[in-house]
Amino acid sequence: MKSHKESLQWEVWINKVHEQSWADYLAESEANEDLVNASWGDTEIEATISDNFEMMQNFKPE
Repeated sequence: MKSHKESLQWEVWINKVHEQSWADYLAESEANEDLVNASWGDTEIEATISDNFEMMQNFKPE
């Protein structure tokens, strides 16, 4: 799994990130991942799902 993740990160970095070194990109990616994992608890996830479900129920395509 780690190898696959690193392969995907490499593809993003090589094709889209031009202002950072590989080491800097990996460090930033890891910091962002830790932030996302730390900031989303069960309560926040359930609230987000509920809000999105309500929006979809009220959606009326024209």
